[in-house]
Amino acid sequence: MDRGEVRLGGTNTADANMEMTKLPVKIKRVLEDFVADVNGIYGSGVVSIILYGSAASGEYAARHSNLNLAVVIDDVRLKNPVTESPVMKRRKYDMINPLFFTEDYIKRSADV
Repeated sequence: MDRGEVRLGGTNTADANMEMTKLPVKIKRVLEDFVADVNGIYGSGVVSIILYGSAASGEYAARHSNLNLAVVIDDVRLKNPVTESPVMKRRKYDMINPLFFTEDYIKRSADV
């Protein structure tokens, strides 16, 4: 995975892009804005942002689904990025459930 990559779930990038096209335009814009805001705060520290769950699998249902994102950054500067990040205080992101991980945490969690 390339540093700063945004992956949209699925088994490969082509599958992911196909599923992304099924999302409503408003939801795509929310995702794009969130990614831009996270990149604006963490800059080159963003390793990857991964969309998973119903929005990634093409099963997104308006009013019932949320947006699940795994955000991998190289260093957590905040004790709790979800509650302390200025990005998450924006009302338009209420439907987003991000999980923040450090790159080191992901590497140490591998069952190798």
